[in-house]
Amino acid sequence: MVLSLLLAIAAALRLAGLGDAALWYDESGSVWMATLPFDRMIAATGGDTHPPLYFAILWLWVRIGGTSEFWVRVPSLLFSLAIIPLAWRLAKRLNLPYSATLAGAGLVTVSTAQIHYAQEARMYSLLAVMVLIGLFAALDQRWWLFGLALAALCWTHNYGLLYGVVLNAVALWQSRRWSWGLVLANAIAFVSFTPWLAVLAVQMREVAAGYWIQPVTPGSVLYSLYIVVWGYAMPDTMDAHAALLLYAALAWTISRAVLQRNSMALGLLGIALAPVALAGIVSVLWRPILLPRGLFPSNVPLLLAMAWAFTDGVSVQRRLTVGIVIAPVLAVALLSHWLYNGQNKGQPQEIVGQIAWRHGDIVYHANEGSYNTLHFYSPELWPQYMLPDSDWRNPGSYSPVTRAAMGFHLAALADLQWRRAWLVWGGGPTTSATEDEAIRHILHTYPHQLISEKKDEMTHQAIYLLTNEPAPVLCCGLGSRR
Repeated sequence: MVLSLLLAIAAALRLAGLGDAALWYDESGSVWMATLPFDRMIAATGGDTHPPLYFAILWLWVRIGGTSEFWVRVPSLLFSLAIIPLAWRLAKRLNLPYSATLAGAGLVTVSTAQIHYAQEARMYSLLAVMVLIGLFAALDQRWWLFGLALAALCWTHNYGLLYGVVLNAVALWQSRRWSWGLVLANAIAFVSFTPWLAVLAVQMREVAAGYWIQPVTPGSVLYSLYIVVWGYAMPDTMDAHAALLLYAALAWTISRAVLQRNSMALGLLGIALAPVALAGIVSVLWRPILLPRGLFPSNVPLLLAMAWAFTDGVSVQRRLTVGIVIAPVLAVALLSHWLYNGQNKGQPQEIVGQIAWRHGDIVYHANEGSYNTLHFYSPELWPQYMLPDSDWRNPGSYSPVTRAAMGFHLAALADLQWRRAWLVWGGGPTTSATEDEAIRHILHTYPHQLISEKKDEMTHQAIYLLTNEPAPVLCCGLGSRR
């Protein structure tokens, strides 16, 4: 009964505004790849930074119901809803007190990180489900399921490899020794992932050069934990409050678990924090890979551990005090998510609405930022091209392999036939200086007018209308006299 109520609340929170926000850059990439023929989809993901399992699921999904914002996010919502009963069962499997089970599952239900990834057409909710299934399989020593979960983890996200190490540690701790079942489970996962290993080596080079990868510092580690719990919902004015609340709660949880030598709580903390430590170690010893959103599966064990720390052996009065402190911050985060989620993801429809396209025009993009996001919001008859970047690469841009598979059209503006060109220029911290110079050269070469412009401390977005009409011929010679 209680679990059903939590599921109903979770569904309501995750369905609210599910299709309101436009597809942002990463989501547009997901859906664009999913609309390709299957072989091109595999090639596109191979040239990108993720394995193809989620994209294969989305590939099937869009062929059932299309590519509306609501529909393409439904798989993530369903995976997110599956996390609720899995969290509840995990708490019971670990013999958490009922109060901790209820509080932990309740926190997972209203977690803004959970809601964020439930409403995003990306693979993170699927990754979290696979980690939880693998954890159950490790605890119950169901090796066939463990092998399948490990394989699914590897095929879902490259961080699945980190969580696979942690799950193997749990399996060893539970069984107290290597067994042929555990060896066979890992063999199943390894053999299934073998075809992708060569691709993975190339992807790691792309990931290490990505702007989204964090340098390993105490601040970046704390930020990663912040994203695991709060996601991206908190307004700037509340960031400090939310961070202090989280780190205080985490410090209290760790201290209680250590002082009481509670193996269950220490195990949950280990499962949650070990992937963070592994990402840091790999980043220091090999190459940078710290990706906060890749650590999202740590959300459930971390929240269950904190729920235990604030309920087990704690008086009702103190529980109420903690609730009074947490409730306003959580309410602000939820409200902020619904109010600003669409704005944070961008408004490509506004850009499309400012382009008064007519026959003979082209739309010319400075980089993938606008090309990728406008793909689903502009009419198909618009010819769209992008500035070639053979001499430079913006951090985080698609590889040439992925661009070719997705069908990007790269061409110098001078090599195209056009009367008017709508130049969409999005500059920011990841923009190459060479790209900026190339755009300035275009603006210097062709007559143009500024259609719209937005600037802030980090970004510069502008739309220009360029003309390529022949210059009028002025009569300046000696004409015949009448």
